[in-house]
Amino acid sequence: YNIEQGHDPTSGDPGQSNTRVAQVWQTPADAVDYARAVLGDVKIETKNNADRLALPGHGLGPKIEQDRQTGITALSSLVNGNTTPTPDELAKVSAPGTQLNRDVVETIRRLQPQERAVVVGKLSAEQATAANVERAMMLRRLLLAGYQEPHVFASAAGPEIQRMVAVIDREIDQVLYETRVRRELFANTAGTVLELGGKIDGQGGSVPGQRPNDAHPVENGATAQ
Repeated sequence: YNIEQGHDPTSGDPGQSNTRVAQVWQTPADAVDYARAVLGDVKIETKNNADRLALPGHGLGPKIEQDRQTGITALSSLVNGNTTPTPDELAKVSAPGTQLNRDVVETIRRLQPQERAVVVGKLSAEQATAANVERAMMLRRLLLAGYQEPHVFASAAGPEIQRMVAVIDREIDQVLYETRVRRELFANTAGTVLELGGKIDGQGGSVPGQRPNDAHPVENGATAQ
């Protein structure tokens, strides 16, 4: 963290910085907490036959779900109100690199309650996924910066850092893969529904009836042979 800010790696005070890393994690401790939650932690001893102490990580999934729930609460409050959203309020419900604008909020407000809930859930999921993928990439950069520090590079921590970087890569790939699958499944279903709706509209909202399967139906008051 300190290396990314251009400070002494052993400094206890990271100082003030306007970097994106500092905006996401205000202190090194914040970055450490996120890394431990996602990747876990390993205590490395340099002496021979030392016990390996490890704390398992939980991946990006729980973090994404936590942020999704927070986003649903914040965005629901925004679209269910009738006041003009402030830039700060919009920023809190926007994905990194994008900005939810007032027109989108006003459009969501005009939707029916059920439709509004679906849109809010989808936007919140996208925001949470994008935010945590960005954090994972930042964490990857921090690990690589630390790996290149001479004392770390020459220690037993080097291989462990490489392993953690590989774990981050797999986590990012998995999240992006799951996102693509969900998007494709939803798009296929939505496309089928729209196509069916178009056919029904073209038929005047009615579906032509079918002849019964009875081999001898009643016609003109008599059974046809």
